[in-house]
Amino acid sequence: MSQMSGFNRRIQRSGAPGDPLRRGTPDLLLWRVAAATSIQQFSGIWWKRRLQRQHFLSGPYRCHGRAATISMNPSWQRPAAKAVAEGIEGVAFGDLFLEDVRAYRERQLEGTGLTPIFPVWGLPTQALAEEMIASGLRARLTCVDTEKLDSSFVGREFDSALLSAFPAEIDPCGERGEFHSFVYAGPMLTSPIPISLGETLIRERFAFADLTMNGGI
Repeated sequence: MSQMSGFNRRIQRSGAPGDPLRRGTPDLLLWRVAAATSIQQFSGIWWKRRLQRQHFLSGPYRCHGRAATISMNPSWQRPAAKAVAEGIEGVAFGDLFLEDVRAYRERQLEGTGLTPIFPVWGLPTQALAEEMIASGLRARLTCVDTEKLDSSFVGREFDSALLSAFPAEIDPCGERGEFHSFVYAGPMLTSPIPISLGETLIRERFAFADLTMNGGI
């Protein structure tokens, strides 16, 4: 499978006829910056700065200058209004099968003028995880819910060996909150993000892998 022909084309084709996702590439990326831990600060603030420089988003995922002008907050009203004013028609979510989460997204967008789009909804998660890895995506687990998965998994590479090591009850994509990850390389990036794995932090039931960017922000 070539880097751009499998997983990425599936995403491009997944919308129904007339969906905004089918009519062109995304021009806007919404993200949420949370500052509860150093890990979240890294993946939020640093991501924002790199987006502004446009160093690495390309292909069907390229975001233009507007990409860094809107960030999510607890209320969708302000960012949604700004997005609509800039010609944005829909928002794509990566939700896979949790009906309550999908309903929550749809409620958030009611009356905003934005259409919720779920391009990977209902895909078998084992096959999807394998396809992402085969497409060239590289990631590390940055957070593990220790009530669902042993803390030794935090910091591990998201690869075939990891999928094989997961207990049977763990969703391969972490859809039930078993883990969260940070993508540092893949077909949507023009070059890998240079990161180093630091110490493991335990906060209540969660284990975090502290990631740093080689060379600083």
